[in-house]
Amino acid sequence: MELTSIQIVLRPRTLFEILDLGLIFIRKFAPGLALIGLIFILPLTLINPLIIRALGWDWSSSYLLWMAEMPIIHLPIVLYSSEALFNQKAQAQVAIRQTLRALPRLLLDVGFRAVLILTFIGIIILSFVHRHYLEIRYLEGLRGSDYSKRLSFFRGADHNGSAMLVLMTVLSVAGGFCIWIGLDFLLTIAFGATHSKYTTEVVSPYVWSTLTVLPMLIYWPVVDFLTYIDARTRTEGWDLGLQLRYGDLV
Repeated sequence: MELTSIQIVLRPRTLFEILDLGLIFIRKFAPGLALIGLIFILPLTLINPLIIRALGWDWSSSYLLWMAEMPIIHLPIVLYSSEALFNQKAQAQVAIRQTLRALPRLLLDVGFRAVLILTFIGIIILSFVHRHYLEIRYLEGLRGSDYSKRLSFFRGADHNGSAMLVLMTVLSVAGGFCIWIGLDFLLTIAFGATHSKYTTEVVSPYVWSTLTVLPMLIYWPVVDFLTYIDARTRTEGWDLGLQLRYGDLV
C-alpha cells in the first residue's frame, strides 16, 4: 500500500463535506459501482415484486423490503470503496466475488433485518446499534466479543453518525419526492395521464416506488463508508497510523 496513491485526503470532515465527497467518489468510480448495481440491485429489483405479491403486501412495502436487503447491496460497495480508496484502478469484480462468497451469511442478515424492521424499535436498533457492522465484520475481520466491543465503540465514536443518519433519511425522502414529481410531469406530457391513471396503467406502482429509491441505494452505502473512515480518523488517528505503518510520515 502506498499513501501517495490514496484517492482522498484522510482528515476529519464535516457532515456536508462527507456528502460532497460521496458524490465525488461516485463520479470517480462510476463504472465499478454501476457493475455492482447490475449484479446485485437489478436482480433484487426483479425479485422483489414476486416477494410482495406472494406475501400479499401493498406496493409501498417495497421500501421496507429494500431496507431489509441493504446488506446485499451495501457489502460489495463497502468492499469496492475500501479498495478504491487506495487504488484508482480498483476492480469491482473482486468485491463482487467476495460478496458472493459471503452471500449465505448476508441472507441470514437479511432475514434478521426483516424481522426487526417489522417493529419500530427494530429500525432504531438497525440504525444506531448496528452501525458500520459490515465494515467491522468484513474489513476489520472481527468476531465474537471483539465484534461487540467494536460496535459499542462506534456508537460513541461516530461523530457524524447520528446527524448523518437523520440527514440521509431526509435526503432520501426529499429525493424520492422530487423524482416522483419529475416523473409525474414527464408522464403527464407524454401520455396526458392523471396520477391515478399512470400508476395503474402506464407505470406499475412497484416500478414507480423503485425508481424513487434507486439513487440512494448506491449513494447511501458510499456515504456510510466515508462516515466510517471519518470516525476512525477522528478517534484513532487512522491517517497518522497509516503514515507511520507505511513509512510515509513527513
